[in-house]
Amino acid sequence: MISGVKTKLVGLPGPKLSRRRLLATTVGMAGLTLTSCTRSASSPPAYELTLVAREQPLAAVQQLLARQVAEAADQRGVRLSIQSMLASDLRTKLGPAAAAKQLPDLALVGDFDFAALAAHGFLVNVRPVLQRIVGLNGELFSPLGALVAAGPFEDLAPDAPDPAWAIPLSSRGSGLLVRQDLLAPKNLLPPKTVDDARQAAQRLTDPTRQIYGWGTPLPIADATEHLLRVMLLAYGAPVFDSLGFRVTLDPAAAATALSAVASLYRDDRGMSLAPTGVVDLTAAQAIDLYIAGQVGQLFDPGGYYAQIVARDATFRLNTIVVPLPSGPRGWFTATATDLLIASKAGQAPDVALSLVEAWLQPSAFAALARAGAGAFVPPYAYATKDAFWDEDPNYAALALNARGDPPHKIQYAGIGYPGPPTLVAAVVEAALPFVDAARSVVRDGQAPVHVAATLYDRCLSLAQRALAGISGGSDDAYSANH
Repeated sequence: MISGVKTKLVGLPGPKLSRRRLLATTVGMAGLTLTSCTRSASSPPAYELTLVAREQPLAAVQQLLARQVAEAADQRGVRLSIQSMLASDLRTKLGPAAAAKQLPDLALVGDFDFAALAAHGFLVNVRPVLQRIVGLNGELFSPLGALVAAGPFEDLAPDAPDPAWAIPLSSRGSGLLVRQDLLAPKNLLPPKTVDDARQAAQRLTDPTRQIYGWGTPLPIADATEHLLRVMLLAYGAPVFDSLGFRVTLDPAAAATALSAVASLYRDDRGMSLAPTGVVDLTAAQAIDLYIAGQVGQLFDPGGYYAQIVARDATFRLNTIVVPLPSGPRGWFTATATDLLIASKAGQAPDVALSLVEAWLQPSAFAALARAGAGAFVPPYAYATKDAFWDEDPNYAALALNARGDPPHKIQYAGIGYPGPPTLVAAVVEAALPFVDAARSVVRDGQAPVHVAATLYDRCLSLAQRALAGISGGSDDAYSANH
């Protein structure tokens, strides 16, 4: 069980139906081909389906995921073609495919992409299958329950259950990695607030020895957008109102948040607290600097800790993983989430979903969590009660960012927070405006007040386009807004 992490969960009860095993066939994936010997060459598969997936942060997870879904397809007598790609490339392809009604049968997407697709009515209602998966794996983390229920406006019968438009697979285990062996000699404690992190960065930095207190890159990626949205919330700058449709971002508060982010990279005198070119470092470069002792604090968006301890097991002892630092307006967390969706335009949605149901058994989640070494956090209650989660105290902290911790006032902030995950919020955040704003301040040295004003204007423009797509009801609205 994940120690120290208490979350509110929501149940989706439902009976598990009997399954029909079909003859097996060949399943192919980029870099991975599994061939069954139980089907003769002259007997073609009943269905040939496609799955497009965004890449996982760890190769071990991606390879295992491929084998698992291949075995499930084999059980269902399905030939499955799987293509994986970067999240940015997948997002670029989804818009035109949705507008042309040519989405793949199945897709593994991020939360920003899912919410927009669901709101435009491109997806199959997966509630019955999700209920059975919940029945096997335990209650679903409540914010994800709210996320998957966000979709097109529909008139439902009074006794009809709310639809669900995706099946959550995992959240990325993330957190702030702290070199305890560097902090302890200076009598520094792991940071709880942004001010703590800034002071630690200042105390640790020694340019003459090429040691820096902060080493977090700011790649243009979903995980970075989540991180910066949390920072905005911590400084009182939510982007949307309580309904999730109207942009209410306060530019003054946003400027303060951006200044706080910049203060982790350089002090008031302009001295750098981070290595040269830190904003554009690759994950591998950031990890190298951390292992070498040249960086004392590093945000892990998912997968960094697993790679670090795989290279040197002593980092289980000298690294402490802590939640994202809090700000004057509270303590928030968020992380990238992977969700499975089925297209209404698919060849055989029922068959595609039966494949997913055959795959997402408790043993599959247990194996994926172990392969992820803290980076793969199942969103189902039973799936986090495995003894694996007690093998390393840092696993609980990595999971906390994926779940939040209300008893300790660490609020999980989903898309559109404090409002629901509306199409408007999804379209705004999928454009990654917070990443662009932070990079402008940290890397380019632009004034936070000017960047914040530009950020407000950009969010407002994106929201207006999204609302126009809703009111117009156009099939290509999703593509136009991406």
